[in-house]
Amino acid sequence: REVGTELNVSTRPIFTYFSSIDELKKAVLEKAKEIYRSRILLGMEDPTPFLGVGKEYIQFAIEEKQLYKLIFFDADDFGLRHCAADTMRETQELLRSFLMEKYKMDAQTADSFYFDIWLAAHGIASLLVSDDCPMERYQIPQVLSRFSAALFRAYKQVPGFAEGTFDKDKLYNDELG
Repeated sequence: REVGTELNVSTRPIFTYFSSIDELKKAVLEKAKEIYRSRILLGMEDPTPFLGVGKEYIQFAIEEKQLYKLIFFDADDFGLRHCAADTMRETQELLRSFLMEKYKMDAQTADSFYFDIWLAAHGIASLLVSDDCPMERYQIPQVLSRFSAALFRAYKQVPGFAEGTFDKDKLYNDELG
């Protein structure tokens, strides 16, 4: 009824198509994820594809705040078994072969690289949807660029970085001279 009231339509056509409210909720979540995936794929067309994915992720959170919240925060409240980690893994699978080919990484490194970048983008997007982001909008691509470039270099040049086995003390001491 709330859906019908919000849309200013009768609920009869809605429940002619959907047999239950749970079926409707599941369809709404799937459509939200479809829109999200299309934005991620759009990001891959950027001249710097992986940065483009991060920018599109954040742009999706800005432009589709309620859908972002549904996918990454509220699915359980919506009565659906879904969480942010599920969507993160789905996106990771979508991007894995691309990262392996484009950035010359094995599957484990590509997955670790994606997860680290996703964590940064998700953190920024979460701050934006909660209206508590300390950055100006123009700063967001700069932060993502610095973060992704630094991570990329570390993954490529620091032995054991992807596995988390690198010598952190040596790394800092070498940099500090």
